[in-house]
Amino acid sequence: MRLLNNLYVLTGPAFGILSYVYAVKYSGGIIIVDGGIKDGSEEQIAKWLKYWGLEKEKVTHMLITHGHWDHAGLAADYQAQGAKIVAHKGDLSRIEEGGSPPDDPKQIRWPPCKVDTVLAGDCKFNIGELAVSCVHVPGHTPGSVIYRFDLEGKDVWFVGDFFPPDGHPSHGAQYGWTGDQFFSSHDLIESYKKVQRYHPDMILGGHGYIRVDGCTDILKDNYYNILLAFPSR
Repeated sequence: MRLLNNLYVLTGPAFGILSYVYAVKYSGGIIIVDGGIKDGSEEQIAKWLKYWGLEKEKVTHMLITHGHWDHAGLAADYQAQGAKIVAHKGDLSRIEEGGSPPDDPKQIRWPPCKVDTVLAGDCKFNIGELAVSCVHVPGHTPGSVIYRFDLEGKDVWFVGDFFPPDGHPSHGAQYGWTGDQFFSSHDLIESYKKVQRYHPDMILGGHGYIRVDGCTDILKDNYYNILLAFPSR
């Protein structure tokens, strides 16, 4: 589906696939935000790029929000096609080793991929004419980030699994899966404190609903929910 002139949803729950994959078109080609595992995502991505007339555009970059199998699983495939892989150093070992550490009880493997651009902390970078802001939001994983784009004057957030927005207008959001070996409720709360100063126009998560309205309230409501969920942290 098309959300803005140059912003597309290529696969995800609405397509019968676990996690969302987004595309941003710019003068140099296509930026993919997150890439699902080999569960049919690659076929869906190709199908919808073709539907929107983007199949001849080069995928130049894949921005990974965090190092889980359903967000980094296709990184090696796209790198082999020439895309530059971008991720935060906090999740670097998972992506480059293609899975969790050996002592992680939930062992899920995917093709390992050497990250081309390693991000650290909060930072900014450019891809062609697009300025991208990276906000480091550890908690779900140590290297979880939000990618912020200014698209058509809108502050568009790709949040990965920082949280999945809820779909009901009176609800804010839900906190994401906490089963990761390195999940930290303390870090997650601190990350929520940090983002309270922002006012996003669109929040595009890795799962759940896509939100194009009421996003500032989502941040406030979910901060409250996180504090209730982890009172002792």
